[in-house]
Amino acid sequence: MDFFRKITGCLLLIFVHASCSDTEILSGIWESGKVDLSPVYGSGAQGHIQLVIGHFGPQVSGIIKFFPEDSPVKDFCACRYLCDAEFSSDKLEFKIPSPAPPCAPCDPQSCNSCDSGEIEKIKAVFKYDHATDTLTEGSLMTVPAINFDSLERKTPKEDITPDDRKCDNY
Repeated sequence: MDFFRKITGCLLLIFVHASCSDTEILSGIWESGKVDLSPVYGSGAQGHIQLVIGHFGPQVSGIIKFFPEDSPVKDFCACRYLCDAEFSSDKLEFKIPSPAPPCAPCDPQSCNSCDSGEIEKIKAVFKYDHATDTLTEGSLMTVPAINFDSLERKTPKEDITPDDRKCDNY
């Protein structure tokens, strides 16, 4: 009888451990390949984005950085804080204040504030693929939308520096 209790207890412990989700699975720095940034920077603009993510249970925080191939258009905010970010059912969703004017100058108080009702918010959605550890089927809901095949984790959470988490130096 004790043998069966021990086996049952061990199986239950294994099941409980296996069913726990990793609450920091998205933490790190993610980068896209080359995409069309025309909806943000104007006709013909190409470049990539970077997401710096801290993941704490269903809550996600971080920033998005735009890297146009040509120098950024004056008065555009190339770094934005993520707003209302959540991770649920393998889907990352957030909003960002539009990087387009009227958001000059680019500083945390005027340009990157998630609470400003005067700045348009852009919704973003990405799917997390456990098998490949990538963010796939991504989209920034600009007009037209900016679509991403995938974002790869370039830096694990352990290697993120305090400066990586700021828009100040960008």
